Amino acid sequence: MLNALNFIRSSDGFKQFTVDELTFVTYDCPIEESPFDYWTPKNYFCFITKNGLRWKTPQRDYTAYEGDALFIKKGAHRVHKVRTGEFCALMIFLPDDFICNTLREETISAGGGEVAEVDTVIPLDVDQTLLDYFSGLLTYFSQPTPPPLRIY
Repeated sequence: MLNALNFIRSSDGFKQFTVDELTFVTYDCPIEESPFDYWTPKNYFCFITKNGLRWKTPQRDYTAYEGDALFIKKGAHRVHKVRTGEFCALMIFLPDDFICNTLREETISAGGGEVAEVDTVIPLDVDQTLLDYFSGLLTYFSQPTPPPLRIY
C-alpha cells in the first residue's frame, strides 16, 4: 500500500512547502486505478480543486467534488474515482502535536466537555471564510519563492 505523504515528498511532480511542521501540497494527479488504496502517517485537510473522489470507510461513503473539503485522519484509506480525468486538491498535512495542542486549547476555551467519536473522514462545511483561506493558500504555489519556513 502506498504511503501517500512519502510519495508526495519524494516526488518532483507536486508543488509543496512546509511551514512550522505543516506540509502544504497541490496534488495534481491522474488517478489511474479505482479503487486506489493508500495510507498516510499524518492527518490532513483535503480541499478538492478539480474533479472528485469517494472515500469508503467502515461507517459510510463520503463523496467530495470541486469546492468541497474534508478532514482525513491518518491511517489506511480506499478511494474511488467519481469522474474520469485528473484529480486535483490542496492538501495540508498536520503533525499530531499540532492537532492535540489545538484541541486542548479549544476544549479549554469552550469549557471542557467530551469529544464525540468521529469517522476517519470528516466532511467540512466550506463557508466563505474557509474558501478564502484555501484560495489564499493556493496563491503561494504560483509565487516564485516559497513562504517563510516559520510563522511567528
